[in-house]
Amino acid sequence: MDNSTPCVVVFGHSFVRRLRDFLFDKHRSHDGTRKDWINLDIPRTEINIFFHGIGGLTLSAARDELASICELETKAIVLQIGENDLDSTTCHCPLALAGEVFAFARTLQKATDASCVIVCELLPHLQTRRAHYDVFLHRVNKQLKVLLAASTSLLLWPHFGLWKNWQQNFIADGIHFNLTSQGKYYRSIRGAVLRAARQLQEECGNR
Repeated sequence: MDNSTPCVVVFGHSFVRRLRDFLFDKHRSHDGTRKDWINLDIPRTEINIFFHGIGGLTLSAARDELASICELETKAIVLQIGENDLDSTTCHCPLALAGEVFAFARTLQKATDASCVIVCELLPHLQTRRAHYDVFLHRVNKQLKVLLAASTSLLLWPHFGLWKNWQQNFIADGIHFNLTSQGKYYRSIRGAVLRAARQLQEECGNR
């Protein structure tokens, strides 16, 4: 990875891994555009993007990945995590889960010395292991908004484009995105990365 430009890491569970695979497929398909799909069509003179996605990742397992993230010398992180924890029968309090996501974002920022962590709101599933997943989901996202409101370096990212008719977003497993919704997720994560890049530019301007 080019060390002359800042690195932004997109870190999370299988959604991140599948997004990376989606982008590599786009890159290999030579779709007739000049887009740099692997870097989210953002000039590498501005930022370099690295995807660190692990299927089934939970908050406890994510802590074991801190050393790997630190090795990347990232300046900013886009974090997508919490859905696997929420869909566990051991999760009884959505407010507590929101607090755990917030605490992990702070730990991640401190460990990596990143300028900012963009915390993506949790996303719905059609098939879940627990009852009332959607009710808990909205409570977690609402509490995350409260917890992150006062911070200038830990920022909430809402996935606006993925909520309308969200029941139509999935492949047969009811969890992962179909091709159309994967494109929407790409655009949302790209927006989050650009928000992180803007944060880095603002920080440089204030020095």
